[in-house]
Amino acid sequence: MSNIVFKAPPVDFIETGKKTHEHLIADKAGFEKLAEIVKDLTGISLPNNEKNRTLMAGRVHSLMSKYQYKTYAELATKLMSGNKTLQESFISCLTTNTTHFFREGAHYDVLKKYLQERMAVREFTTSSFRVWCSAASSGQEPYSILMTLLSGGFPIDRQALEFLATDIDLEILKKASQANYSEEEIKTVPPEMKQAYFQPIKDKTHTTYKVLPQFRKMINFARFNLIQDKPAFKEKFDVIFCRNVLIYFEKEVSTAVIDMLISQLKPGGLIFLGHVETGLLKNKNVRPISHAVYKKV
Repeated sequence: MSNIVFKAPPVDFIETGKKTHEHLIADKAGFEKLAEIVKDLTGISLPNNEKNRTLMAGRVHSLMSKYQYKTYAELATKLMSGNKTLQESFISCLTTNTTHFFREGAHYDVLKKYLQERMAVREFTTSSFRVWCSAASSGQEPYSILMTLLSGGFPIDRQALEFLATDIDLEILKKASQANYSEEEIKTVPPEMKQAYFQPIKDKTHTTYKVLPQFRKMINFARFNLIQDKPAFKEKFDVIFCRNVLIYFEKEVSTAVIDMLISQLKPGGLIFLGHVETGLLKNKNVRPISHAVYKKV
């Protein structure tokens, strides 16, 4: 077998890509049109500034190359034609999915304490304990919640756990449901949880870690648009997480989303927000119990 040598791309190819990227950043009118589409599809607000124009160009450049669109105007026209596959790919490009296991770790301490307080007063009945992680991304947050509940002594033998994890991005939900993570992605998982909840999968070059099937099946993943979709749940939730997504919406929209989520909480239930999002909450039906954690009264 002959050796395969991968050659660097020619200079003219690199220069062409650089010029295209610079052209996209300079296209303010095209950015405005795409920003309108982003807002209509997701509720995410992208003001027309250099930072957001650079972000847009960096995120959609590969998508445009795939479909051979040369301008934002071409992309916008196809998006507005109702091409669902293209719209989903566009949303996936622009949705920020920065996350890791046990991010903002103090929240998991609050969750564990809440669980144990309920267990101490035997506040578990025949009804289900219901959890909604409303911005699940690639799954690290919902699995962190699940591991916290189970390692905290959740009485799974006496209490049904109904766990919903949603996101607007179908591609990222697919990764979340598969629950296969790299060494780097799993580094913030405590060793005892890594051993209890993950299966190492080794090949010739590296090892990945997959959440064990009995735990994967405990979470239901589904698409949900926090801006456009109306909740039609038969029962309300004991715990809702909505962290680090509201900052991408306009303030009025964020406040409305928080009100919607609180309306889906049981009395005494908890809602967890991102640490930088507390100023968006105006609802009088909750009281703070910790930083960015509120209990419904």
